[in-house]
Amino acid sequence: MVSTSLAANTAYLVDFAGSTELHMRQDATVDWSENLYDPDALGAGVGASDWARNLIRWRAEMRAGFVVKRAAGVVKIDLTQPV
Repeated sequence: MVSTSLAANTAYLVDFAGSTELHMRQDATVDWSENLYDPDALGAGVGASDWARNLIRWRAEMRAGFVVKRAAGVVKIDLTQPV
């Protein structure tokens, strides 16, 4: 998958085990619903519920924090420079 979040020809090398921590504040929870009604689901003024359209809406959520304990364990790499 191509990401637009990182500049082209740039990479990061990370020592996750020795330089970072993930702090969990709340475990992941998953909720779903099939009861949402959309008044224009089938066209202007023609409504239907998710149940009638065989749809389920999902939401997954968690609370976590990511900490870099040792900055030297995260290295930015410029892929345009020769080795």
